[in-house]
Order: sequence, then C-alpha cells, then structure tokens
Amino acid sequence: MADSPTHVWWLYGAPCVGKSATAWELFAHQLEGEPRGYFDIDQLGICYPQPHDNAERRAMRYRAAGVLVRHLARAGARTVVVSGVLEPGSHDEVVEALRPAAVTFCRLRADPDVLRPRLQRRYGPQDVARALAEAGVWDELDNGQPVVESARAVGEVAGQALAVFQDATRVSSSTASQVPMAPAVEPPDPAGAPSRAVLICGATGVGKSTLAFGLTMQGWATGRSCAFLDLQQIAFVDGVEPLSDDGSSATAAAVADLWQTYRRAGAADLVLNGDVESAESVERYRQALGATPLLVVRLRAGREQLRRRLTARSRGGGGPELAGDGLRGIDAAAVDAVLDAAITSQHRMDAAEVADIVVETGEDDADVLVERLVRIREEHLLP
Repeated sequence: MADSPTHVWWLYGAPCVGKSATAWELFAHQLEGEPRGYFDIDQLGICYPQPHDNAERRAMRYRAAGVLVRHLARAGARTVVVSGVLEPGSHDEVVEALRPAAVTFCRLRADPDVLRPRLQRRYGPQDVARALAEAGVWDELDNGQPVVESARAVGEVAGQALAVFQDATRVSSSTASQVPMAPAVEPPDPAGAPSRAVLICGATGVGKSTLAFGLTMQGWATGRSCAFLDLQQIAFVDGVEPLSDDGSSATAAAVADLWQTYRRAGAADLVLNGDVESAESVERYRQALGATPLLVVRLRAGREQLRRRLTARSRGGGGPELAGDGLRGIDAAAVDAVLDAAITSQHRMDAAEVADIVVETGEDDADVLVERLVRIREEHLLP
C-alpha cells in the first residue's frame, strides 16, 4: 500500500437530511475512477442489547469505524466516504478512533419546512418531533465545521460537499505525516465466554437480509447480545487494483476484526448476511472467526418466488433502502435479467455445496422462516 495518507470524508447531520444518499453519490459518481471506499456508520452499530451506556455504545461504533477504515485503506482506498450519526462534541473522539487517517467533517442541514415532509414519510409523529429537535440542536451549535444545505438535488448537494472535502484534503495533505495504516489492536475474546455465528447466504432476492435481520432481532428479544453485519455493506471499495479472489479474503479479514470489537462490547452472537458462492469463501469466514463456531445456512427459492420478490424490491418494497441496491426502480426487463443471474448463481451454489444447511423458503412468510432458522441454530450451535 502506498504511503500517502488515507482521507476520511464524514457526512453527518440530523435524520433525513440526506447523509446516505449524498455519500453514495460521492462514492459512486463524483469520485468515479479514484481509489475510494464507503460505509454507513449505522451498519457498524448493530449490536444489541449491550452495551447499555450511550458513551460506551458510541465508542464501540467509532472503534468499528476505525477498523473498517484501516481495512479499506489496506485494500487501496485513498479516500473513504462515511455517512451517519455523529453526536455533538464527539468529533475529537472520531479523529482519535480513526487515527492515522485524516478526517474531515461536513454537516448537511435543511430548514424545518424541508425536513418535516421527509421525516413524515418515514417516521411517526413522536419521532418526527425528536428529529426536528435534533436538527435544531445542530443549528444552534457553532463548532467550526463546514455546513452544506441539502434542499437540492442530490447531485448538487454532493458537488458542494465534494468541494468542501477537496479543499480540506489539500490543506491536510500538505501537513500530513506519512504514517501507514496499521491494524487496530483489539483484546481477544473474553476468556471463557461462549460465542456462535450464523452466515445466511443465497441468490439475489431469496430473502437473506430480511431473514438474517429477523434472526438477529430474535436474539435481542431473548436478551442475548447479538451483532449483525451485511457483508456487502462493509465491502464497498472501487478504483483499486482488482482483487486476486472474489473479495472474500478482504471482507473476511474485516469481519474478524469487527467481531473482536463487538466481543469486547459484550456480544455473544454474530449474524452475517451476504453472497457466498464457494466453499473456499466459506472456509475464509470460518478461519476469520477463530474460536467462534460458524453455521452456514443457504436460502433457496423457486424461479417464480424469486421473480415476485425481485419485482417487489424493484418497486420499493422488501425492506429498507440500502447503499448499492441496484434493484430499486428497474423495469421488468431488468428484473428478468437479474432473475436469470440469480437462478444461475443458485445452480452454482447447488453444485458447490457451500452451506451446512439448505432452507427452501417456499411460500412461508418471514416470521415462520425466522422461527425455522432459530430452531436450526439451536440444534447445531450451543446456546
């Protein structure tokens, strides 16, 4: 890896100001061709019910962000775009957690009459009121960080944010020390504390995200501390030299260090969700998790079931909108192309025998399937 420092561009602000959309626009379009990475900090904080203390939870998220920045830097990213929550007064804590990367912050904001309709489309009245109050707190603060108005098209907002970040990067590059991105040192798993992990895999549209997160929430309901990671959401890197394998080596290494971070925060369970099509990739995740046993469950569905699910996602259904979801808004012809690719992928996984257990999803609803996954986990892994 080159000696030039990695720059982190962190977009923050109140809910619904456009953090994720603007950050993705920067990563996918404004920085096209540049060696860069992206993640949303919210994807690294899905570990409940521990820790209870807000400061401890915040520190866990920032430590996890530092872990992922270092991994993306080792993959070749010279710029890492981050979107998500930033608590007032925590800028220095973030800088320390992400050291030695150079961090630049930019807050997005919108007037209440712009923000309120956005919030009402997503939240109930009480949450809307809390979000507007949070926006007001940020507007009252004068912390010296740049601010960009987000009441415009996302491309315009991203362009203005890009100018802010580039100006700050030019200044920091002139004074930055050439310190390599060394891996973070996390303590080992708590002695004697049992742990377990489940990897939910399968073809596009089979329901991996829905069922993996449902399994995670079921663990929370029982009081066990469980962390959740979407493998795609921690592997956004582009403009770098092609990886020698399918990318699972780099992602597995990131999972290993993130799992240590969650273990340090008290997590006993880990649920992973992602595309895994070879026995070699599965073995990389097993080795990455070390003493934590891994159960791999592959979901399978028929062609017409996949078509219905893919069509629903193309129309905005099927769960929250995530970065990199290429299904939203596509037409019927594009759905058919994705369906053909999914069926081909499913046949490859059939031949490769990548999973310990294969679950036919059939016409069962999500709650029924989650309960089936719970039973499978209890049968194959110690509680």
